[in-house]
Amino acid sequence: MESGSKCISYSETKRPLNGSIPASLWNLTRLSILHLNNNHLYGSILEEIGYLRFLTYLRLNDNLLNGSIPASLGNLNNLTILYLHDNHLSGSIPEEIGYLRSLVKLSLKNNSLDGSIPAALGNLTNLSFLYLYDNHLSGPIPEEIGYLRFLTDLRLHDNSLNGSIPAALGNLTNLSLLLLYDNHLSGPIPEEIGYLRFLTDLQLYDNSLNGSIPASLGNLNLSVLYLDGNHLSGPIPEEIEKTDTGSELDEESNSEFLNDFWKAALMGYGSGLCIGLSIIYIMISTRKPICLARIIVELERKIMMGKRKKQRKQRTDLISYEIGLCIGLYVLSFSSSIPHSCRKDQSTALLKFKKTLTLDPSLVTCSSYSYTSSWNKSRDCCSWDGVICDEMTGCVIELNLSCSGLVGKIDSNSSLFQLSHLQRLDLSSNIFSDSHISPEFGRFSSLTLLDLSDSYFSGHIPSEISHLSQLQSLHLSPSFETILRLTAHDLTLLLQNLTQLRELDLTSINISSPFLQIFLLI
Repeated sequence: MESGSKCISYSETKRPLNGSIPASLWNLTRLSILHLNNNHLYGSILEEIGYLRFLTYLRLNDNLLNGSIPASLGNLNNLTILYLHDNHLSGSIPEEIGYLRSLVKLSLKNNSLDGSIPAALGNLTNLSFLYLYDNHLSGPIPEEIGYLRFLTDLRLHDNSLNGSIPAALGNLTNLSLLLLYDNHLSGPIPEEIGYLRFLTDLQLYDNSLNGSIPASLGNLNLSVLYLDGNHLSGPIPEEIEKTDTGSELDEESNSEFLNDFWKAALMGYGSGLCIGLSIIYIMISTRKPICLARIIVELERKIMMGKRKKQRKQRTDLISYEIGLCIGLYVLSFSSSIPHSCRKDQSTALLKFKKTLTLDPSLVTCSSYSYTSSWNKSRDCCSWDGVICDEMTGCVIELNLSCSGLVGKIDSNSSLFQLSHLQRLDLSSNIFSDSHISPEFGRFSSLTLLDLSDSYFSGHIPSEISHLSQLQSLHLSPSFETILRLTAHDLTLLLQNLTQLRELDLTSINISSPFLQIFLLI
């Protein structure tokens, strides 16, 4: 590798790298992209990384790296992506990170970082994603976070943060997701949270918040709201109650009502009279068993999780905890419309697709989860693992089967291609040996994400992929033992037609034009 190289990418392969990061790497001072994620690298990140001043993308995530985050990272003022998550990094977050004013995405999650969140992060005014969760961070949330006006996703949960939720978070007007749960936050929920008109997911549970629920939350179009495990008091604001327009139950929902009624009863038996009565009351009055069945499953998970974490978080007021859960159920009952159940043609297509494949998790190197094990006729397909439906139409719009241990062949006759409303499709890290990437993939005209990487597809990449004009993320890198080819003409079509692309991964693909191979590395 010469010092003039622009890109190094070695990640998610069948033969991961082992050992420490070689010191010679820091001599590549013209490097702009460094991807060493998803390997078995260990040791510390050396201060010499600060020599790579042209770096724009740095991904060292999902390794075994330890030690502290070097302050010299603050020299990399061209950096837009910094991923150090899922390692064993310790110590504090360096103030110098605040010098990276071009940074768009910062992920330090799932390490052992401690100390406070540096106020200097408020200088990262281009940031859209900030992931600091699953660490040992303490102290207050800095008011300066409120300067990050482009932030859409803020996750600080599972730390030991204390103090109040800063009202300055109300300045983050582009925020769609705010996760602050599992901390030691206290004080009231700021009224200013209700200014976040794009917010769809608000999770503040398992803190020590008190006071009433702000009426301003009624301004939000929330799909997820978790406030349980706090010390909230007072009535449900009228502004939230007014969001209930009421609706009738469809025929398929009626057939499942009795079964879901008993789920509620069992839930009350296991978790407390208040919870059980609340669930039954809401199911009878709103006639929304399918929606509530999902809520019940989620609440059951949270209660069991709370019991496991009893040593970490001593609960002094069990009555307040259950009242908090009741309030959460009451708020969640006010839905503006009833979600449709899965359409029969969609569930039939999924079950046919499942029958063409077998499961063998031992064949994949990633930590597999058998999503399709939950697929059966007795359950609504919108509740199956890995499946997300449009709530209004019942059509499958997302299918995530990544690292499922699936083995088999996907050909052009596969029932997968009957799911014509798909918007996101992830089949990565499976074993589809002897499968070519079918031209039928080009029929998914609404697709924004397509990930077929590391799944043993081989042969030529069809030109029909260039028909997916809505694509924002395309990952086609082959498994180590297989060969995927792309002609210069088809690559040109991809680059010309897929104008919405933000992520394009063609790592290790055999491209017919040497010039284009060089182009992709620049």
